[in-house]
Amino acid sequence: MEPKPSAETMLFSYYEDTIEWIYEYLESVVRKDEKLSCYEGRIAAVSGESSKYDVTREEAVHGFAPNSGDAPPDATDEFDILIATYSGKVSIFRKHEM
Repeated sequence: MEPKPSAETMLFSYYEDTIEWIYEYLESVVRKDEKLSCYEGRIAAVSGESSKYDVTREEAVHGFAPNSGDAPPDATDEFDILIATYSGKVSIFRKHEM
């Protein structure tokens, strides 16, 4: 298994169905490619306030950025790739979290 890069990646889309397609595509590629196996289970997708793939918005945000201002003290680094909807008005991160 290749070592995992230290950079985290956020992908934004306006459409929820695009988020779902990207998530499912990345999950399938990660399962098939040994070089990407370090990302298995480390991809999260969120849309607005709703849960996606058994991960809540809060779990995804805090697992992606455990050192963010509103993360609970016991938050841990769970995700390297976060895929989210973005409309230009509402982001997965609230203004005070940025």
